[in-house]
Amino acid sequence: MALNSRYVYGCHRVLESQFSLKCYNSQYLNRCLELDSCNRCADSYFCHNSEALADCMFCFNMKGARHSIGNTLLAKEEYARVKGALVSQIADELGKGKRLRLSVFGVGKG
Repeated sequence: MALNSRYVYGCHRVLESQFSLKCYNSQYLNRCLELDSCNRCADSYFCHNSEALADCMFCFNMKGARHSIGNTLLAKEEYARVKGALVSQIADELGKGKRLRLSVFGVGKG
């Protein structure tokens, strides 16, 4: 179910969102990947139970953060460097195996 959403793929119970992939039980997402139980987030990856995030990765139970990785605030340049590396890894993985090994539900698994 993706109500009032556009260009979402692989999502479950996503409301008022757009350009997002594999997001669950969330609303008002823009350009997100693998978010669960999040609200009003943009440009974020692999986050859970968070609100009002922008440009964040691997954040859990956070509110109002920007340029954070693992609930730690970073300088914009450092965040951009790490994000570039992650996006490159994701693109390689999808190009080779057509699957993404990482998941918001298994971030800490080996």
